[in-house]
Amino acid sequence: MTRIRRIYTDIILRKENLLRFLKCRYFKLLNKSSKVLFLLIVISIPTETAFSQGIDDMNKFRLAQSYESIGNHEKALDFYRELYQKDPNQYQYYEAFLRSLNQLKKYDEVVGILKRRLQIYPNDFNLYGEIAVIYSRKEMEDSLNYFVKKGIELDPKNPMSYKFISNALIQNRLFKKAIDVLERGKRATNDNLMFSIDLISVYALLMNYRSASIEMVELLKVDQNQSGFIQSKLASILNKPDALKTSIQIFETAPKDNLASMRILSWLYFQAKDFTKAFDIALKIDRLSNSKGYEILSFADRAYREKELTQAINAYEFLLKEFPEEKDLRAFSIIGLARSYEEKFLLEVNNISTAWKKYRLPLKAENPTAKSAVNYYNIIIKDFPNSNLIAEALFKIGKIKLEYFFDLQSAEQLLKQVVDYYPLSEFYGKVLLLLAELEKVKENYVQAENYFTQVRISPRVSENERYYSDYKISELLLLRGLQDSAKNKLMQLSKNNLLDVTNDVLELLILIQENPARRVELNEAGGEDNDNVKSFLNAQQLIDQKKFVEAIELFNKLSKGDDALSITNLARIEIAEIYILLDNYSNALAQLVYITDQKDKTIYGDKALFRQAEIYLFGIKDPIKANQLLEKLLVDYPQSLLITESRKIINKIKENNL
Repeated sequence: MTRIRRIYTDIILRKENLLRFLKCRYFKLLNKSSKVLFLLIVISIPTETAFSQGIDDMNKFRLAQSYESIGNHEKALDFYRELYQKDPNQYQYYEAFLRSLNQLKKYDEVVGILKRRLQIYPNDFNLYGEIAVIYSRKEMEDSLNYFVKKGIELDPKNPMSYKFISNALIQNRLFKKAIDVLERGKRATNDNLMFSIDLISVYALLMNYRSASIEMVELLKVDQNQSGFIQSKLASILNKPDALKTSIQIFETAPKDNLASMRILSWLYFQAKDFTKAFDIALKIDRLSNSKGYEILSFADRAYREKELTQAINAYEFLLKEFPEEKDLRAFSIIGLARSYEEKFLLEVNNISTAWKKYRLPLKAENPTAKSAVNYYNIIIKDFPNSNLIAEALFKIGKIKLEYFFDLQSAEQLLKQVVDYYPLSEFYGKVLLLLAELEKVKENYVQAENYFTQVRISPRVSENERYYSDYKISELLLLRGLQDSAKNKLMQLSKNNLLDVTNDVLELLILIQENPARRVELNEAGGEDNDNVKSFLNAQQLIDQKKFVEAIELFNKLSKGDDALSITNLARIEIAEIYILLDNYSNALAQLVYITDQKDKTIYGDKALFRQAEIYLFGIKDPIKANQLLEKLLVDYPQSLLITESRKIINKIKENNL
């Protein structure tokens, strides 16, 4: 209907054309239904004037809105006034007219309009609130109070009178007056639930955390199901000064048989890092509710989620000791302990003193935290043979043994069990990636490529894992001397610039383009490969095999080439990374300084400068020198991808937060 109206509007409005159109060949060709629809449109627009006036009013309204949007409120008001006077019952005209008057502070006229509307709708609570707001803008406190009182007196037992009026006050930031209305409503209607939620929000806005907390406790007395709302509201204010301390003080006075209040108190203690009190409260709740350990389990799970791993471990071990006969509880506790010890181990080995290093040395086998994680994962494998957790346990132990202890044999045995027996597990793709890396370290390139290919076709891997596998296959092709095949694959990958491996792909492509593989004839008997890219990857392979001294020797050969070549500077960066790993910071700096001091800037200059700053910051412990180098990076490399990270570190140095 709308489409045909638009097509035929001109014909309908111009009477001299209407008869001509009805007689024309085009109208005669229309089917019967189209003719009927057209005539209905004509009938639905009884007069030319009415339709054109409607269009004219709407155009005026849009024009007024345009004036308002550019700040010409006087011009907008003229149009809004004309439209309102023409049709005062049209709500959008009424609302726009009032808004425009308020913008120009014509409060007397606003009051007059609102009062006239009040005569039409004498029981509209909201109108009393709106009039009160205008009198507050006129700084007429007595009139404000009068209309608030009159609105409430319409029906003093009706909670909505208080709600509507208080909402009008809150929307105009008259918070103290709104609190007074809400408190009166709560007393008059004896309805805490209706008013406490609004009071909590207003008190929180005013940073009156004591009153907000009191209302929270009162609300939980009425409805313990409101604990979720209260916890979320508390979470939004606890970073404010004294909010946490004040909230704890109030919730400590809550009834000891109100489980919801006690859970909130335990959570507040937890946020305050007072874990002893938090655990004690959780234990009391468990006994009061006869939860048989599940309240403690909830505490332990929360500690695990919030990375308070020592507290999580203590709670899980408490459950194993106190509830040995509860099979489900024991299972949850063992799983929680395995994951908690694993997380704790990862935090220990990736702390700030080592996380900045690109490579890592194999750890000693007697690491106690890793040993505990492995032990609990082994319990899962032994005690829950039919569980879906077996694949996770095998994967986690295998990953720890491979990536941190470089125990290739043990890792391979564990990971292959997932491939053989748990192909539908969510860890299947991750296991294939680990096995592929393991085979690559062992120089079984064909088998490694096979695993990477399985990842590519697996439906249980992410897009990034799939593309990462393609990239690694390209590396394997290069190691096998198949540079053209590798280049074609890398060219395909480079078309997607949103991948995690995009930078690695582009870097490898640059190396190939700068260093095409060639064969140098030495004598009649044969020749020698002179493939710098393959040599570079062989050196990286030595790093993967933890043969760091041999890797330095091979990178050194590559670093003697043309300074303008990417592979030369990348080799120097890799040498520096190995020296960083070995805490040989002077030699690492020598390699990096050579890059940044070159006459012509290389594409790796910013990276070399950034790593120098990190050596001074984390290795040599000289934040002043680190700051100087980062400031230099900001000036010399304004387009660098490291700009944001450099600024973050500079700010942390200034705040003494490193």
